Amino acid sequence: MLAGGIGITPLLSMAHALAAWGADYELVYAGRSRASMAFLPDLEADHAARLRTVVDDEDGPLDVAALVDGVSPDTELYVCGPSGMLAAVQHAWSTSGRPPARLRFETFGNSGNLPTTPFIVRVPRLGLDVEVSPGSTAVQALEAAGAEVMSDCLRGECGLCVVPVLAVGSGAIDHRDVFLSPRQKSAGRDICLCVSRVADGEITVELP
Repeated sequence: MLAGGIGITPLLSMAHALAAWGADYELVYAGRSRASMAFLPDLEADHAARLRTVVDDEDGPLDVAALVDGVSPDTELYVCGPSGMLAAVQHAWSTSGRPPARLRFETFGNSGNLPTTPFIVRVPRLGLDVEVSPGSTAVQALEAAGAEVMSDCLRGECGLCVVPVLAVGSGAIDHRDVFLSPRQKSAGRDICLCVSRVADGEITVELP
């Protein structure tokens, strides 16, 4: 298990359960400073032999690639923490060739890097030009306009709502998901419609 910052919260009960069952596990807990790491004294008392801490102001930033390389191929990795850490873990996991099904993660959401503004989603095949308000998502707006959009988690995690981007007329894509890799986000060829947006612009996509 890997926890970053407040991401320790959902993994705490899992660690207690694994300890009670006598299971084989390791908990890696990363944080900026010991003072900022919630539940640390309790974890050190209850999981001392299974706990590894990575503290920024003592050890430097967590080396995600090295951590993933040290995980055996038949191990499941459970991760919860900031979106940047989740993206780094996903990238390292994918690059290492490990089975995607053995990586499990939870996110507290991502408010994005750009302002939340209205934007237009165009779907040429359906003849749709749909405005997405700041309080709505592209999935919600398209469905309200009569389009069928495949989706499930609605948190940018599962990737079911990812569609090809045909063009970005203006503005910039604000990727708010944790499904696409950093390379895919930089390429701008796909977008996760349930959470990602376009800042002050319009985007043309292809729906299946």
